[in-house]
Amino acid sequence: SGLTLLGQDRKGRLANLGLYNVIKAHATSSDAQALFPVGTRLGIKEPYYKLQNSGHFGLRSDNPCNLIIQRPNSGSKQPNALKTAGNQLFAEKRFEEAAEHFGLALTTAGAAEAQAPLYLNRAAAKLRYKDFPGALADS
Repeated sequence: SGLTLLGQDRKGRLANLGLYNVIKAHATSSDAQALFPVGTRLGIKEPYYKLQNSGHFGLRSDNPCNLIIQRPNSGSKQPNALKTAGNQLFAEKRFEEAAEHFGLALTTAGAAEAQAPLYLNRAAAKLRYKDFPGALADS
């Protein structure tokens, strides 16, 4: 299932973003807004341009592993707070969001000893939403 967003680059230019396999088929617009709230910074590894159903070209990514997501104010949290939030999301079976929180914690955790449990937690979350290559890379 896919999700279409309107993105803005650093120069203020707008583009349609087609993101596939990041949200469940039965998800609502509220689910999409929770996953990508206004102000979210999104990096896409290996995007490509594609002619969309609207007749306009847009960026597309089919692989959620190629997305780097930073939600508003998420960069200011400490690794332990992000890990705790990830654990809570995992317990709520919100595995994609849990994996993102563990990933954000990894960006702020310094020592390898602090990173190891975060990689394992993220691998467990990725297994739950069937991102097997991502889980293998983290384990």
